[in-house]
Amino acid sequence: MFSMASPVVRGGQVRGVVVLRVAAQPFLRDFNTALPVPYGFYLSNRWGDFLVHPDADQSFGFDRGQRILIQESFAPVAALIDGRQQEVVLSQPGTDDEEARVYSFVRMPYGREGEGRFMVVGLSQPLAAVQGEVVSLGNSILKILLVLSAVGVVLAALVSRAVTQPLKAIVQATQAVTLGRAHATLPVHRDDEVGELARSFQDMEQQIHRQMTELNASRDAMAHLAHHDALTGLPNRRMFEQRLAQVLELSRRSGRSCALLFVDLDDFKAINDTRGHAVGDLVLQAVARTITGAVRQVDTVARLAGDEFTVLCENVDSEQAALQIVTKLQHAFMLPLDIEGRPLPVRASIGLSLFPRDAQDARTLMTSADAAMYRIKQSRRQDKA
Repeated sequence: MFSMASPVVRGGQVRGVVVLRVAAQPFLRDFNTALPVPYGFYLSNRWGDFLVHPDADQSFGFDRGQRILIQESFAPVAALIDGRQQEVVLSQPGTDDEEARVYSFVRMPYGREGEGRFMVVGLSQPLAAVQGEVVSLGNSILKILLVLSAVGVVLAALVSRAVTQPLKAIVQATQAVTLGRAHATLPVHRDDEVGELARSFQDMEQQIHRQMTELNASRDAMAHLAHHDALTGLPNRRMFEQRLAQVLELSRRSGRSCALLFVDLDDFKAINDTRGHAVGDLVLQAVARTITGAVRQVDTVARLAGDEFTVLCENVDSEQAALQIVTKLQHAFMLPLDIEGRPLPVRASIGLSLFPRDAQDARTLMTSADAAMYRIKQSRRQDKA
């Protein structure tokens, strides 16, 4: 609720106060409908309760006796709630039902200084749209370079013979920049119009170089996000499936076997429920390090989703060699994980499938490994019972 007050004055004296309380939910519910379709708008109070969310069921949860907190939906936003940061940018990988998105959140103080009141405001946009904007920026820079090249050629043809050589040097430099090559030194020390043109071109070249550097960095970052898990840094499902297809093709040509391991954590939901999602994320990161440290450098470790991990082992000559890798992993999980300096025991069920013994294609191989893992997990549950 919003409160607005105004004094009632009569005869120079305050006779009373009129207070108007306005319901906040109807006032805020149209924020997302006012934004373009690809964007999502988020707003929370200083405790993290959603006031505005693209999913209306997530907003004003406390009115229904629920606490739907922004820091639980987006763990890095906790740094805004406790004041350690003023802004946070993050991304989440896509799922079967929703595309990958990029999120930006800022902490916005209001009220009197020292009261400590603030809101968290956020926007989201599909990752594909961000990548499209990067491509558009690259095309614009390329067009600028082509236009400048044409301008340089025209100027060289119109000016007198006295300035032909320096202008020719500038034109050659323009063409070299377009092709990404080095060029001769420009006459930037001249005090005439040619020197001014050379200095302007040098400034433009430096600016383009900075923009191209930023563009390449953004492109590399987007490519990494598209093929890696944002939480653990491991290859995601898309990259794993590409790698699996390559390894199977190499195995067919060489005649050598390969092994696929499915690793699923036991009772991970209980960790999330009792210790919170922040600790759950730390556990997943520690598990990624444990698996990577236990297998060979040539093996591919990936996180498919949730607490499901895979290990792809190529050039495995026998079932015994594959079982040795499984045993090494089992021994690694016998040691407790180090979670913020505290030991936490975590167990995992590991399923094994061999190519071409158990399957002839990628899908069947994954199904076989998953089924093997499930049998082990069921057997452990029966042993506990």
